[in-house]
Amino acid sequence: RVVASGRTLVTHRRIDDPPARRPVTRWKYRSGHFICVSAAVASVLEGYGVEPDRLDVVYSAVPVPPVPPARPPPHSPLRLLALGALVEHKGHDVLLRALALSRQPLRLRIAGAGPQRDSLEALCRRLHLAPCVEFLGDRGDGSELFGATDLFVHPSRTEGLGTAVLDAMAAACPVLVSRAGGLPELLEGDAPGWSFAPGEPEALAAQLDAVATLARTEPDVLLRRGSAGWRRAHGQHGISEMVRGVQEVYDRLQQGEEVA
Repeated sequence: RVVASGRTLVTHRRIDDPPARRPVTRWKYRSGHFICVSAAVASVLEGYGVEPDRLDVVYSAVPVPPVPPARPPPHSPLRLLALGALVEHKGHDVLLRALALSRQPLRLRIAGAGPQRDSLEALCRRLHLAPCVEFLGDRGDGSELFGATDLFVHPSRTEGLGTAVLDAMAAACPVLVSRAGGLPELLEGDAPGWSFAPGEPEALAAQLDAVATLARTEPDVLLRRGSAGWRRAHGQHGISEMVRGVQEVYDRLQQGEEVA
């Protein structure tokens, strides 16, 4: 999304894919300022040749309740949720293959629509996962889904930041995410969950088994991770924090132009 701010062109960039090498794209990135949703996105642009002083990081935001939602102890079998467009880079196939490798009884719901649904359902049948996987289609009742979920799983191969992960954290739902793009930045500090190498079903299966074991032997761990996620979302990813960050960038750029 591009808007004009006086004489400075400001681009808001949400994806961690490197820009194309076409001449018109190179021209676009030779000037202006970029607001990135994560340090990972900013790093990609810096690697493309954008100077650091033309880059700012302002994290995405989601509505966050003023107090953490109450959550029940983990269910048995553990209830998993994946939410996102059914497209290749979201890695739902990785999650299904990991589920087939897992040694724990797990139940998975996949919410979202997209061109890969048929192929994912076919993969589910080939892996004999149909009894434990449910495709929900496009759903708008995120809060209801998170409230009935023990662990939110986000298996993306690439990801600018991961708004769906923020939604889960705001709902105090612990998360298991790939270390793609900006996703590791959401796990810094008081960790709200766990991570695994992107695109590796074996690594994801091992983490699923470990979390399922914790849910059975130390269920408070999952509840604590969920609370940590809510605290991070509340402190760093609320709407007011994002608006303030964007406003500070525009104010600084405007002041610089007035001086010039």
